[in-house]
Amino acid sequence: MTALRAVRVGVAAFFLLYLLSVVWPGGLLFAHAEPLVLGLPFSFFWPSLLVVLGFGALVLLYWAEERAAGGAEEPAAGRTGAEEGLDPNGSVRGGGPGRPGDVR
Repeated sequence: MTALRAVRVGVAAFFLLYLLSVVWPGGLLFAHAEPLVLGLPFSFFWPSLLVVLGFGALVLLYWAEERAAGGAEEPAAGRTGAEEGLDPNGSVRGGGPGRPGDVR
């Protein structure tokens, strides 16, 4: 199994467990007020933690996808206007009626 496939399977498994832990009957395991965690009842803390962990899982998946793609895309910061399809004055090339750069 390739590393990208392993990350994809791991993220999918995480979100499946995420789903099972917030819907009935799995959610009943975490639906209590005690203990307080960071000042929040556990039933509030648990979904908040899952949102943060879900964000981390998606960032991990993004990094794995970018690494597998080999960084084929260049960052836009280094491009010139000519590469972006702009005239030297900054208007869009080939602008038709109603498009930016249309001069009548």
